[in-house]
Amino acid sequence: MPSKNKELYLSSAGLTLRVIFESGELAETIQNNDFLSKYIPGFSLATDNNIEASVEFLNQEVFFEFKDYPKIKIGIKGVSEKEIISLIELVFERVRQEKGIFCIHSATAVYKGKAVIFWGGASGMGKTRLAKLLANDGSFYSDEKTLVNARNMEILGGIPFIYLDKDYWKRQITDKQEDSYYHSATNNSEPVPIALFVYGFGINGAEMSTDLWRPEKFEWHLYEELGRKIRAISRRVKDGNIAVPSIDSRANGDHRIQSVKEVAQKIPCYSIQGSPESVVDYIKQLEIWK
Repeated sequence: MPSKNKELYLSSAGLTLRVIFESGELAETIQNNDFLSKYIPGFSLATDNNIEASVEFLNQEVFFEFKDYPKIKIGIKGVSEKEIISLIELVFERVRQEKGIFCIHSATAVYKGKAVIFWGGASGMGKTRLAKLLANDGSFYSDEKTLVNARNMEILGGIPFIYLDKDYWKRQITDKQEDSYYHSATNNSEPVPIALFVYGFGINGAEMSTDLWRPEKFEWHLYEELGRKIRAISRRVKDGNIAVPSIDSRANGDHRIQSVKEVAQKIPCYSIQGSPESVVDYIKQLEIWK
C-alpha cells in the first residue's frame, strides 16, 4: 500500500503554510479534524504554491524552535490534536502579521456594506449578542476571531461559526447539528471595508454611556490586543502544563506598531455600554452611515 502523505498545505487569509508530520496517519487525522475551520480564521486547504512558511512537528518531547522562521520545528510528544491545531494557528499569526493582517478577538457584523467590529479580550462583554443584533439589518460575519487587513482597512475572514458555550446561545439558536455546539454564520470569504470598532458592553438594564476614543487611546488598547496572540500570552500545551513561547520578532513588532497607528488614525473606535438593544440603536444612528 502507498504511504500516506506526511505534508499538509493549509491557508489562512489566502496565505499558505506547509505543515510536515513524521506520521502520515497524524497528517490525515489533523486534515480531517473540523476544529481546523473552527479555530483558524479564514481557513481553507491549499496547494504547494507560494508557501510563506513551514512548520515541522516531531514526535519528540515538547520543544519550540522559532528562531529560524520561516522554517519552524516543534516537538509534540503527548500534545493533543486540538493543541497541535492551536500551534498551527500561532504560526499563521506570524505569517499573517508579516503581511499586515492581524487577528483580533471579536464578533463582527456587516451593516450597510461595512464592517462593525465588536472587540475586547474579556469574555461576557456581549460581543456576539451585539453583532447578532446588528446583523438583523445586515449580516453576521464572524465570531471569536476576525482578520483585519491594516493595509487596506478591510476585514478578510474570520471564524464563520458561533460557539454555543453559553446557555443563552443554546436556547437562542436551535438549528444546530444534534451533537455540535457550533452554528454556522454567514460565509465570510470576501473582504469588507471597516466602518468602526466598538469596545462594547451589552448588559441588560445597564445605564447607557458612550465615548469616542481619541486615536492615542485606541492605539494603546489595539496594540495590546494585537500582541497577545503572536506572543502566545495564553497559549499552553499538554493540558496547560507547558507554556508556549512568543513567535514574535523585533522587526515584526516594529511593523505592528506602524500598522496599529494607521488603523487608529483612520478608523473610529467607540466605547459603548448599555442594554444590547440600546447599544445597537446608538450605532445605527452614527453620522458615518449618513
